[in-house]
Amino acid sequence: MPRYDLTGKVLLITGASGGIGSAGARKLVAKGAKVALVDLSSDAVGALAAQLPAGSALPFPADVTDVGQMAAAVAATVAEFGRLDVVWANAGIANDPAVSLLTADLTSYERVIQVDLLGVVRTIKPALDQVVQNKGQVVVTGSGYSFLNAVLNSAYGASKAGVEMLARSCAPSSFRTGLRRAFSIRAGRRRRSPTPCRMTSSSTGSSITRSAGRSAPSPSRRSSPTGWSADWKRGHRASSPRAGGRPFPRYAGS
Repeated sequence: MPRYDLTGKVLLITGASGGIGSAGARKLVAKGAKVALVDLSSDAVGALAAQLPAGSALPFPADVTDVGQMAAAVAATVAEFGRLDVVWANAGIANDPAVSLLTADLTSYERVIQVDLLGVVRTIKPALDQVVQNKGQVVVTGSGYSFLNAVLNSAYGASKAGVEMLARSCAPSSFRTGLRRAFSIRAGRRRRSPTPCRMTSSSTGSSITRSAGRSAPSPSRRSSPTGWSADWKRGHRASSPRAGGRPFPRYAGS
């Protein structure tokens, strides 16, 4: 499958001020992309943008649960860079301390679902016109909790299961103009949707993340994006390919 050349591509990343988001932004810019950095804290995204090459990053404070703010982020990205190719819905929170549904405060419990599930929808929806027009990609950050028992983190688990299915269930008939792919990634591990959401019969786009990790024979296994894991979060590390595993697409020029 052809590599997805990031040179000149424009990506909007939510939850961009730290962890996966900031490490991803740095790596993507190093590969020639431009990034819109979206997070609640104006200071945090501004500080990250200042560390990146001039002209490569646009900081934009916004709340992913507010579709109006996310629409404004998309508009600002297009105004700054002239296009938007990829939307990466990465922002997420969890109940802290962990609670069961029985013991949870309903307001804080539902806030996790608002951010982690509806925030993904409200991030992707305003960006779709641009992404489809530019034959781009939709990326969501998933979790092992999409498939594992999340008894003490059920709001997070239910939300991540929802975004996993969102990535899988893109109907080809809905995007006849050429969206290349929608898929989920996970911290330290990565997997394409089992049925890649190719939106036209001729679409040949590869994934945004490259991988040298394990192939994923079961839903609970994800491969590691080489070069990202060390930057993402402490404790996440790349793993070598499984014998006979199918390699995932790589970045162009990598």
